[in-house]
Amino acid sequence: MHRDYDVLGTVQVKLDDSGLEINNPGGFVRGIGPDNLLDAAPKSRNPLLADTVKRIGLAERTGRGVDHIFEEVLRYGRSAPDYSRSCSEWVSIHLAAADADHAFMRMLLEHADKTGRAMPLDGLLVLACLRTERRLAAAGIASAVPLPGARIRASLERLVESGLVDAHGAGASRMYTLGAEMRGATEDAAGRPVRMRPAESDRAQRERLVLQHLAAHDSIRTQDAMALCRLGRGQAYRLLSGLVRQGKIRRAGAGRSTFYLLSR
Repeated sequence: MHRDYDVLGTVQVKLDDSGLEINNPGGFVRGIGPDNLLDAAPKSRNPLLADTVKRIGLAERTGRGVDHIFEEVLRYGRSAPDYSRSCSEWVSIHLAAADADHAFMRMLLEHADKTGRAMPLDGLLVLACLRTERRLAAAGIASAVPLPGARIRASLERLVESGLVDAHGAGASRMYTLGAEMRGATEDAAGRPVRMRPAESDRAQRERLVLQHLAAHDSIRTQDAMALCRLGRGQAYRLLSGLVRQGKIRRAGAGRSTFYLLSR
């Protein structure tokens, strides 16, 4: 369906210990390449053939086949599909053979149960990138993920809000890592996920900073805690909520007017 019939050669499918590789004669369709595969509008080289294959149920009809490939391998904690061997003569995709990361899968399933929806492709790409590289700025993630920078930044903000990603610093030097829950997910001998708690010293230090701020300024808002402790909004909210549960501070106001006071 995707090959170029003006180019001699056959479609090659190879399965070995390294993984699955498929090579199609002909380069990418004009306007599409490895850097924008996930952002470009669907475009078929052979529209009549594509429509026929969709009508008989051998392909999905929305033109999101590549998205589905990425989603399925990333959701199992495997490496993203590799198109790096593609050129003007053929399109090549390699899916590396690797065991699924069961702890990573469980964390995604738990997140889906909690939110009522599966992790979107943007989020999967960012999490997969941070899972490999550990610590990156938004620009570094954008250079590794085939999506526009604006989509990457929006996805990062959502992931920080959810606690799946931690933000460190501010401005151009702001760095991102997997959140403590994602970063600490490992498996015990029985295959059960074991979550490592964030460093106690970090949490205690942030709580101390908030209490010191309150002693000097009477009240604190979420955005104040974000700047004070160099946290994302979701992290700052959880920090303040934890202090409320401990009885050290109390919440006042509502909605955007919410602020926190020392408990009396």
